[in-house]
Amino acid sequence: MATLSATYVYETTYDMWDTGDIYVYFGATPLVDPTTTLTETSEATPEFDPNPGDDLMWGETAVKYVGYHWADALFQDPATGKYYVLSSEQYGDAETFVVWEKQYTDDPLPPGCFVKGSLIETSKGASPIENLRPGDKVKCLSGWREVKWLGWRTFGAAAFRTDKYRAAHCPVTIKAHAVDENVPTHDIRVSPWHHLFVSGLLIRAMDLLNGSSIVQDLTVREISYFHVELDQFDVMTAHGIYSESWADGGNRDFFQNVDVPTLCPEDQMRRRASRPGFDHLVIRGGKKLAAIRARIAKRADNFFSKKSPSEKVA
Repeated sequence: MATLSATYVYETTYDMWDTGDIYVYFGATPLVDPTTTLTETSEATPEFDPNPGDDLMWGETAVKYVGYHWADALFQDPATGKYYVLSSEQYGDAETFVVWEKQYTDDPLPPGCFVKGSLIETSKGASPIENLRPGDKVKCLSGWREVKWLGWRTFGAAAFRTDKYRAAHCPVTIKAHAVDENVPTHDIRVSPWHHLFVSGLLIRAMDLLNGSSIVQDLTVREISYFHVELDQFDVMTAHGIYSESWADGGNRDFFQNVDVPTLCPEDQMRRRASRPGFDHLVIRGGKKLAAIRARIAKRADNFFSKKSPSEKVA
């Protein structure tokens, strides 16, 4: 039977929004610590991927699965009527999140972010992204732009429960010099859906994977993603490569540090994220992407193969 393990279990209460979303409230302390396991009992499967209403076992207790919020599993004990969240993340008093109806049956909603520790070029030098603060100036294609807000979320075991979810959540590494000479200057790790500015176009990291110079680590089981909202959308310098700032796709509540109750209805409306000045540069396929992939593949053959330097061609 497939299982899902995490460090914390929280007893929760929730309200239903008009949209049908489940609005979860956390208490002050976790109910259970250390590691606890949910076990699927409805079918024999190597991957933990239950449907809403499925029977699960929480230790010796039979429970019902409700849904997921990114990396957290929500379930109910029918005997008591109480609801619980299984999580790898430690939440504080009165923190909240939303479990979307969409996530019950559809594909995972992927993050588009930098991995914690990514170095962003600021007016004071390169800074780990998690150290940025509102008012800081970051180097962008158009010049220096001001940090407006910083969002973050930590993913735990539930985010990596199936092959599909691992592909959506595991980070992509763009190795130093993979795109061009000194681009990037050092390895950089981003989420698969994060857009990089390559050859004047915004391209998702997942669309550049080639297995050698741009690779995905599917072994990751916990990771923290960060993103930066600027005073205006732009591409900013990180590890010597331009990479997008946060674009609002109605997913601000993706971030763990958002005060959900203060969000307006429009903040919860899923939509195509607008990238003013760059919308026409976002590509998902076609001849332009194929040409860029071919160029990067040639560089990979030259600089990331096992050939000796004398065997590599210009």
